[in-house]
Amino acid sequence: MRQMAMYIAMEKVPEVSCKTVAEAFGRDRSTIIHGIRSMEKKLCTEDETELKRDMQIICDSIEKRMV
Repeated sequence: MRQMAMYIAMEKVPEVSCKTVAEAFGRDRSTIIHGIRSMEKKLCTEDETELKRDMQIICDSIEKRMV
């Protein structure tokens, strides 16, 4: 779940830096990069349909609130 949140923060809020996300999560920059890469790999896997659906629901919700 934390990796998904890191991924969404970096993908949906492009003006936020990796350093800022790392500070928000109390993590190191390399941990953020690892989390994002892990999510990218999972999202590219066909058998992660539920993860993709959940990700889309969360992203849609965020986009509605940003408008």
